[in-house]
Amino acid sequence: MPLPDKRLQALKTAGPRASAMSKHRSYFLASTALAALLLGGCHKLPPCYQAKKAILRPAPKPAQQLLIGIDGSGSMLGHVQAADRGTWETMLQAVKTTAAGMSGVAVDTYRIGGGTAQQLGSNTTMAANETCFFKGCGIYPSVASSLQTLWEIEAAPKKVPLRLLITDLEVNGEDITSLIKAVGQDLDQGASVGILALKIPFNGDVYNAKAQKIFNGSLNRPLYLLTTGSSRQVKELLSGIRQKMSLSGVDTPELSVIDAQAFPEPLTVAKPNGEPGTLKLQRHDYNSRRNSEYVFARLSSRSPSVILSSLYPWPEGTKPEGFMLANVERIPIPPKTAPTDPGSIALKSVSLHDSHLRMELAIPSTVEPGLLRATIPAGSLPEPWWISWNRGGPQGADAKEKTDGLLQLMLILSQKVRDVPNAPPAASFCLAFEFDKSN
Repeated sequence: MPLPDKRLQALKTAGPRASAMSKHRSYFLASTALAALLLGGCHKLPPCYQAKKAILRPAPKPAQQLLIGIDGSGSMLGHVQAADRGTWETMLQAVKTTAAGMSGVAVDTYRIGGGTAQQLGSNTTMAANETCFFKGCGIYPSVASSLQTLWEIEAAPKKVPLRLLITDLEVNGEDITSLIKAVGQDLDQGASVGILALKIPFNGDVYNAKAQKIFNGSLNRPLYLLTTGSSRQVKELLSGIRQKMSLSGVDTPELSVIDAQAFPEPLTVAKPNGEPGTLKLQRHDYNSRRNSEYVFARLSSRSPSVILSSLYPWPEGTKPEGFMLANVERIPIPPKTAPTDPGSIALKSVSLHDSHLRMELAIPSTVEPGLLRATIPAGSLPEPWWISWNRGGPQGADAKEKTDGLLQLMLILSQKVRDVPNAPPAASFCLAFEFDKSN
């Protein structure tokens, strides 16, 4: 049956256009195939880190009560005996005026020690500017350190107060358990943690956490303002104190806030120069550009170690730290299901530089090539100053100017704040590796 004139004309008109479209489609398919070939085919490695929404604790409402505690133990006495005690006075005044300026917040101040919170009045931090406050004379009994006592003061029912402790963090008998347990009650209700650290003039005896004297004389000694409460108020209080001290010419170099309502993005691995473009894993080629979450490495069997870091190049002269908090696991390549046990793969060292992380892994040549993930759990990545201010031992460098147990305390508090379902890790580094068969 002959085609109608209109349909025949439409086919004739479409002929050249259809032919051009067919050629264009062929070019597109050829280009796509070439790109896929250059990128190692369609083979994509599993995600290094799959983000999930963290299930946060309910945020506490802004507090209407600020409880200020001042550690009244004798280890604090040297601050009021210093030739330049003006810095101590400046700090006390900065706390007083900042607290008074917080809208809708009632302030109560206590002397803390011996398991007792001795009430001083509405906002009387300046009471700690006399020697009897720490010596134990007049209206002030001699007391041992009991830092947890501030967090044992009961607040209004179902309320999380704002608490601030002025202390040297030298706990009694090395026991930080009581402090962590007491602080943890507020953290379980969604409180955040902040700490302002400074070194100010001191003249007197310096003790370690075992109550052993390790120094006598003048120095700049660490002092800490440890704070818990709603995230916004913790930041407001400590930032205000820091600003007022700065305006008075006092440097407060370190401020950390562990925010229960905002988790930082995990650190990821930086791609080094010179990594191989492709690796063959389980008979498939994988391209490094297509798998940018991974560092690709072809390891020598003579020196089977690899560096993973969030910063490239890594600054020279950075010393490894003593802590080993990374979890190392194998990542299976689908469809194969490999064990997550890293076997003989070992973490050799961990280094920090500012907010960056470097890990060195030892990978024996007997290990099957494949994928690795090295993870720092949520809350387990210390800030560099927690390490540099931590006293490693009584004979360590500048031990008298450091604090026993600081690193341990801050890591435990950080981990408690971050201990929620689906919390993102502090760092997640991934490696794809094989061994160079030529050596």
